[in-house]
This record gives sequence, structure tokens and C-alpha cells, in this order.
Amino acid sequence: MLDNILASIYVRRDSHENGMTLQEYADAVIAGTQPVLEHDQFVYQFGAIQDEIDLVINWAQANGLTVVESHQGMAVVKVIGSADQYNSLFGITLCEETIDNRTYVTHFESLTVPSEINDVVQSVLGLDNTPYFVPSAIEVEAIDPNQLDPNLITPTTQDLTRVYKFPGTPRDYQKQGKSCVVGFISLSGGYTTNNLTSAFTYNKIYTNPEIVTVQVDGGGGDVNNDPSGGNPENMLDIICIGCGIPAGKIVMYSAPNSFSSFVNAVSACANDTTNRPSVLSISWGTYDTTFASYGVLTTMDTAFQSCLVKGITPVAASGDFGVRAINGGGTYTLNHPSTSPYVLAAGGSVVSVNNDYSIASEQPWGTAGGSYAAGGGVSTIYPVPSWQTGLTSKLYPSGTVSALTGRGTPDFSMMATGYVVYYGPSNSSGNFVGTSATAPLMAGLIARINELTGVRMGLPMPVWYAQGTNAFNDLTTGDNHGGNTVGYQANAGWDCASGLGTPIGTEIYKIYKKGSGSIFPKLNENRRPSSGQVYPRRVTIYTNR
Repeated sequence: MLDNILASIYVRRDSHENGMTLQEYADAVIAGTQPVLEHDQFVYQFGAIQDEIDLVINWAQANGLTVVESHQGMAVVKVIGSADQYNSLFGITLCEETIDNRTYVTHFESLTVPSEINDVVQSVLGLDNTPYFVPSAIEVEAIDPNQLDPNLITPTTQDLTRVYKFPGTPRDYQKQGKSCVVGFISLSGGYTTNNLTSAFTYNKIYTNPEIVTVQVDGGGGDVNNDPSGGNPENMLDIICIGCGIPAGKIVMYSAPNSFSSFVNAVSACANDTTNRPSVLSISWGTYDTTFASYGVLTTMDTAFQSCLVKGITPVAASGDFGVRAINGGGTYTLNHPSTSPYVLAAGGSVVSVNNDYSIASEQPWGTAGGSYAAGGGVSTIYPVPSWQTGLTSKLYPSGTVSALTGRGTPDFSMMATGYVVYYGPSNSSGNFVGTSATAPLMAGLIARINELTGVRMGLPMPVWYAQGTNAFNDLTTGDNHGGNTVGYQANAGWDCASGLGTPIGTEIYKIYKKGSGSIFPKLNENRRPSSGQVYPRRVTIYTNR
């Protein structure tokens, strides 16, 4: 276990020729003052400098480490070595830790980057591969059909595209999203053909969407190897994306459950020139304070910034335990990466639907006080982003109203309850709840709008918040306390219980059809130019160099 350990050495990125750092440029793209970049432009402007990558490669080889991959766009050098080598090089003591009968590598000292490469290295990850991340999909008992109101319907995932008015072209539903590509992160498990066929037949979609797997750091998407409970999560993501873009392509970025592989999976999406997704859905997370304490926030945010400057929208689940984010966590903890200002945060609602697919009633998920509730709250890690200036939060049950002191989540909500999922080698079926349904559902909606407008939406919060709740069903009553004694209350406008509310897809489409926001060159699948300016600095991959 303490031999052949994969580590990722992240090299600092170059600055744009206009002097901007990647973060500054990403902020400018969000604000609409800089254009999104083609891949070659991105690598040229913000990739790692080849001489600095070579410095790290030469240092690694001189110290007996095996270089297995290097990538300018991802700004990473991946190496394999033994515990003894890493202990000597980084001043740590690697040890084994057993969790749920599986053994992992970790260390308890702060890692020191050697002076020979310290000036060019941003961070080193992978020497703690403890599985910190959990999926936001929870299996619950199905509702007794005898208790259902005959005047209402229990919507399938496909029905929700009508409830939330996904825009489309005037043709067969099953042909929607033909030029759309949406990616999602998988940190455990996989899926089977039987899972897909059963799930989409249940949703009255009789041709399975195209799904491809991109392996990251040895992650293989193995349905028979699921230590972290990823099989139902993978299928929930696939179902929710697939019902949004039934004729599109879904890309599963499959990686081991660790900090470094999570970062690498996001970076793989940002640098995927084969599939070129326009949206990335994320249903895994952990406390944002854990990210901060392990020094991973900057590296992860850099990966999201890489997505944004290429027009890719990251969407992440806010969690399923209200203000505890993850079961067992402290009160008022938040689920990362949904708290990042470079990510669209997905909350949850409970909705009753009329037979004509109109909404009869809708409140934040957690109002009834059951065990589960949508995550939401105010970050103690990130400051208030510009688009949330002047907003307030309202506590449950006290009703105390306070100005936001940090990034508020979620940004929006959608139905978080009642998803039928087929999963695992035996094709089991179950009823699932979670904001891990709302993130991929929104991903499908954004991809559909991207297809219709011919542009990539990117990070939509500045535009959406400027519009207020005009393109959303504003949830003004209820709260997200769930199984907790405290939470946040809904009110008119944005709130920590439901965000801006639930989307009215056709109204969001009108915003972008009119050209509001940062609309730049057409970068959708099948619309990107096949050739363009050639830059002197190219992506280089080394294998077993």
C-alpha cells in the first residue's frame, strides 16, 4: 500500500498577456468584460510554462520518482513513488488508515515543498487519499400511492422538463439536445446497460442517451467496485441529465474519491477537447471548512476558473441535511464545492404538480421537518460576491434577518424528492431524494439553452441575480430546517432556503436570446471551429518519461 503512490504536483499558471491572472480573467468573464477562450488560447494564456513543468519533471526523475503524466492545460505533473521517497522529499510521515475495511494513505504533518521547485509549485495533492467526499443521493421509502391526491401527478424526471418549462425546438421530445454535451463527476462505482434501459424506459425515453467515460487517475467507472456508494448517484445524475437532453451526450469523469482526483476530474473536464462539454454537474462534496483546512480551496477554485474561462458552467449540489450540509456535521456548515463563487449552487424544493404540469404549490425542501433538507447558508470562507451585494438571510425559527457576511447558497432550487433510480449490478430500483438530482437537472436545462442560443452561458449568477426572480418561481414561504432545530426561512426574492427559486426555463432562455449578459463566440458542441490560430506553446503529455 505504501508503494506506487500517485501524487499530483500542481505547477503555477502563466498570466495572460494583458497581465491578468487566471482568477482575474475568470472574474472578468463572469462580469462580461472579457471573452471566453478556445482551448488553444486558454493553454497559451493560462497554461503552465513548459520550462517550469520541465523543472518539476527533471527534479522528480532525479529523485527517483516516475513521471506518468504532464499537462500544460491542467498545469500538473503526476508522479508515482514510495512512502519512503515522499517522506524524505516532503518532510512527512505517510501511514495507512483503514475506513470501512478499506486501507488508505494519509499523513498528519504539513507538507513542505522542496526549495528546488518551491517557486513554481502551487500545491501537492494525493499523499492523503482518504475518501472525504459523499454523494448527495439518499434512498427513502416510496410514497404510498393510496395517499396521493388524484388531482395531482407524481412527476417523473421527464415530467419535470415540462414543470420547469425547458425550452426546445419544435420537434420530437426525444430529439431534444442533439448537439448538447454535459459532463458529471463520479468518485465511485459505475452503471450498467440494464440500469440505463430500465431508467429511461420508466421515463418513457426508449433510446438511451450516448454516455462515455473519461478515466481520471485510474478511476474506471466499475459498477462492481463501489466503496463510496456511487452507483445510485451515477444513475441519478445520468437520468436527470438525460431527461434534459435525451438526444445529447453525457460524459462521466470517473476518478477515485480523494482531494487530488476530484481536482483532476474537474480539470479533465476543462481540458476535454474530445467531448467539449458546456456544463459540468457535481453531486459530491464535503464541508468547505475541510477543504480550507487541507489547503485545497485555491487548487480546486483554479480548476473551476479553468472551466469558466472556456464557457463551461459548473453546477454543484448544496447538500441534503439543511444547515449541517452533511449528516453529522456541525450546525451551519456548508457543502463544498457548492459554496465556491465559481460554481452555481443547487438547492432543493418540494413541489405538487397539477395534471397539466403546472405547479400547484412549492416550498423549500425541509419545511415539513423530516430527516432531510436542502443545504443552504452563509459561507465563512468566501466573501460576499458582487451579485449578492445587499442581500440578507433570515433564520428559522427566530426570524432574525442579517446582511450577508459571505457567499450565500443556494442560487436556485428544483424538485429534490421522488426520483426513481435503477442502479448496481443487480439493477435494483429505489426512490431517491437529494440536491444531487437538482444539479444535473439544471445542467440539462443550461445545456438546452446553450444549444438554442448558440452560445455558452458560463457562470449565470450575475445575470440571474440582476433579473431578480423574473425568470424563477419565487418560493416565499417555508424553510430548510428539516431534521435540525434551526435553518433558514424563505422570503420574497433570494433567500438561503431556496435561492432565487425554481427555474422557468422559457423565461431564462429569453434572457439569453435577447443577448443579456456576457455573450461571446459560439462555443457549443458542433459549432466550434475545427481550426484556429496556432500558438507556439502547446499541450504536452509525457508518459513514463
